[in-house]
Amino acid sequence: MGGNFFYSKDPIPNYIKFTPDDELDDLLSDDEFPDNGLTKSLCSFLIISSHLFLTDNQEVSNFLVHPSIRIVDHEQIAEKIGTYLNRILAEILENKLSEKLLEAWNDLKGTNDELINFDEAHNFINDLLENNKIKLLVMNSRNEISDYNKGINIIVGGNSLGRGVTFPNLNVVYYCRRARTPQADTFWQHCRIFGYDRNPKLIRLFIPALLYKLFSELNDSNNSIINQVLKYNIDDVRLLYYGKIRPTRLNVIDQSELSLITGGTNYFPFNPANKSIDEIDDILKRFDDTKEYHLANPNYVLKILDNIECLDADDWSSAAYIDCVNAYIADKPGEQCILIVRRNRDIGKGTGTLLSPNDRILGNRFEDKIVLTVYKITGNKDKGWAGNEIWIPNIKFPDGINFYKA
Repeated sequence: MGGNFFYSKDPIPNYIKFTPDDELDDLLSDDEFPDNGLTKSLCSFLIISSHLFLTDNQEVSNFLVHPSIRIVDHEQIAEKIGTYLNRILAEILENKLSEKLLEAWNDLKGTNDELINFDEAHNFINDLLENNKIKLLVMNSRNEISDYNKGINIIVGGNSLGRGVTFPNLNVVYYCRRARTPQADTFWQHCRIFGYDRNPKLIRLFIPALLYKLFSELNDSNNSIINQVLKYNIDDVRLLYYGKIRPTRLNVIDQSELSLITGGTNYFPFNPANKSIDEIDDILKRFDDTKEYHLANPNYVLKILDNIECLDADDWSSAAYIDCVNAYIADKPGEQCILIVRRNRDIGKGTGTLLSPNDRILGNRFEDKIVLTVYKITGNKDKGWAGNEIWIPNIKFPDGINFYKA
C-alpha cells in the first residue's frame, strides 16, 4: 500500500476520514466525551484490534497520534485519550451500548464485510479496558520508546516520529495538526503507514483536509517525476524551488534536486478568495461553459491567476504559478493554453479535491500544454463556503517540463 492507495483523489477513498484544521484547540479545551476525530479514530482502532486479535491471530496492533510538535500537547492528548478510554469502559460496565463503537463498527463493515461480530468486539474491548491491556505511550525528544512490537498500543508523538521510526501493524493514524511551513520530505517522513503488514480493508487515516491535499499533491508530483524520467530522460527534468514550502531541510539534500511543482500534477487553492469576481467574470465572459474546452492565449491564464488570492499562504501562491507560466511562454513563445470553464458548480469545501472525474480526465488528455480549469462555485454555506459565489482555479503544467528558480 503506497501513496496511490492513500492519496487517490478520484474519489477520496472511504478509509480516509477528514478532521477539522482547528481540532487540536477543541481537544485541549473540551473535558467532555465529544464527537470528534480523536474519539472516532480511537473507536476505530479498538474495533480493528478486536478483529485482528480474535480473527487474524495477530500479536500487535498500533495506533499513531500526531497532535503537534509541542511536547506539552503530547502529554495532554495522551491524558485525553486515557480519559476517553475510561469513559468507554464506564459505558460498557453500565450496560450501555457505546454508540461511538457501533458507529466505528458500521464504518469498518463498509470496507470489510467479514468484520468480526460487534458483540464479540464489544466483549474483547471490555476485557482490554478492564484489565489495562492497552499501552498508552508518549514518544518525543524526551521519551524514546521501543515497546510497541507486541500488544495493542497507542503512540502519541511529534517530530521525533519522522526520524526513520516504523511501527508494525500500524492500522490507524490520526493527525490534528498542520505544518505551518510544510516540507516535501514531511510527506516521506509520514509514509510509515504504507507498510506491507496492514490489512487494506481495516486501514483508517484521520487527517485535516488541507494536509491531505498537500500530501496528495506531493504524491502526484512524485508520480509525475518518475513518469517523466521513464518517458523522457533524467537530464531533461527541470525543477522549481520557490516560496515558503521548502523541498527539504537544507542540511539533508541539495535543494536543487527536488521540486513541489511538476508537470502533470493538478494544483488548486484550498481556501481561495477573488480580488474581484466581477473582473474574473469579465475575463471569462467570452468563454462558453457548455463547450468542452477552449484554446486560449496565456495572457488569459495570467490575468485569472492574478485575481486569485489564498487565505492560507502556506497552501497556494498565485505569484509562483504566474512565474511558471511566464517561464513557459518565454521558452515557447506563441504557445496556446487549454482553458476549461465551468459555472454554477455546487461543490463542498474541504473535500481534498476540486476537479470532477470527467474534467480531470479531460485535462490529462493535454500532456503538452498548460491546462487551466476554472470553476465558479455557488458558495453554498451548507457546503462549507461563505455563501458567496467564487472562482477557483486548477492549473496543470505540461508533462516532462518542470521549472526552477535560483
